[in-house]
Amino acid sequence: MSTQRYISTSFWDDDWIQSLDPSEKLLYLYLMTNPLTNIAGIYKIANRRISFDTGFNTDTVKMILDKFEKAGKACRYDEYVIIPSWPKHQKWETSSKIRAGIESILKKLPQGLLEHLKTIGYIYPSIPYIYSSNYSDLDLDKDSDLDPDTDKDTKQKPFELLAREPKNDIERVNKKWLENFLTIQGEYPINPSWNLSTPLVKKAIEQVGVEKILNALDTAKKDVFCLNSGYLLKVIMSSNVINRLIHSGSGKHKIAADNISRNNAREYLSEAT
Repeated sequence: MSTQRYISTSFWDDDWIQSLDPSEKLLYLYLMTNPLTNIAGIYKIANRRISFDTGFNTDTVKMILDKFEKAGKACRYDEYVIIPSWPKHQKWETSSKIRAGIESILKKLPQGLLEHLKTIGYIYPSIPYIYSSNYSDLDLDKDSDLDPDTDKDTKQKPFELLAREPKNDIERVNKKWLENFLTIQGEYPINPSWNLSTPLVKKAIEQVGVEKILNALDTAKKDVFCLNSGYLLKVIMSSNVINRLIHSGSGKHKIAADNISRNNAREYLSEAT
């Protein structure tokens, strides 16, 4: 039974696609639509199969694949082809069936390949949980004093927030921070430190409301101090920093971010921890 693969008409408007010559465009379309593709964009295929199907000789196939890898659009890992951006076009955020399909494929991949996915910007949030089933690499504090009714799910699997709607205001803040962190850092945080940041988030929401906190997180994306500190939620939510971010555009509270040097970080970090 054949599988349907749909390519958006915007494919041809993409600047990178327009920079390719005809043979390169054909090969990239082939990587997305050949019979061995899957919903995760990671599959085994030999260069000789690509050569047979496209009519290009194997040297041409290798040369074009090398170009795709340098551009971060497709790459090889042993006998596998990987299309790093593929999951973001599959609507896994709103479909549990698609999400389950992607994760089913990822769980069957070799350990080395899963590790490699983190280094090439493969766009899917649950990779840390797939290659580390006990979540030990996240160093989550089991003795945290967090409210189990409000942050149980967040504490156990924080990256699942990216694939579902937040259940409460604390999760709204955590999800916003995760989305911003991925945009800024291009990778997933090793330790979200929910046990340190959640009391600060809860307190701030009670004092100023969740909308101001969400706006402050966006302001922090352009704040030199927050960026130099690694865009850590526990740092952003410390009282001095969050107050400055909330009031950064008003009167005496306005502080130019570039006047806060790395040397000042210890003062804020000490409060946050």
